[in-house]
Formats: sequence, structure tokens, C-alpha cells
Amino acid sequence: MAITSKPKRNQTDIVPPSDDDPALKFIAGAGQAEPEPAKVEPTAPRKAKPILIRGIDCELLERLDEEAARRRVSRAAMVRMILAERLLG
Repeated sequence: MAITSKPKRNQTDIVPPSDDDPALKFIAGAGQAEPEPAKVEPTAPRKAKPILIRGIDCELLERLDEEAARRRVSRAAMVRMILAERLLG
């Protein structure tokens, strides 16, 4: 196989880009301020609120984790289940 030089293009084959070319519009918009984002309507209030519980005995926490693993749920889900059983009947 022989090595040849790159063929020369005929200047009549080159088509100038049109004004509605998306790439040119993108490049022309570079450096301009971005439009303000659309305003998001506030959502309905959440029914559940996050809480933080401190001071749980290590042995009690181990038993909680074991029961959660046995039931294949997260620790938080286990706490919710126990609270619901005890407080809601």
C-alpha cells in the first residue's frame, strides 16, 4: 500500500454554514448571562418529619438492628413500626 498525500478539496464543494445552524447559535450565545430558571411552585407540606434520637443504649441498638435485619427493613423503618405498634395500637 502506497502512502499518498491528502487530496485537495475543491473550494466550490465547501458550503457556508447557514444562520439557523444550532452549533453557531450555541457559540454565539457563549458568555451571555443564562436565563433565569423557571419558578417552582411550593409542594404540599410533608406528612413525615425527620427526627434525631440520641442516647440509645448500645445493647438496645444492637437488638433493634437484629430485629430490623430479621424483618429485612432499615433501622428507621423498624423504629417507625415499633412506634406505630405501641402508640397507635
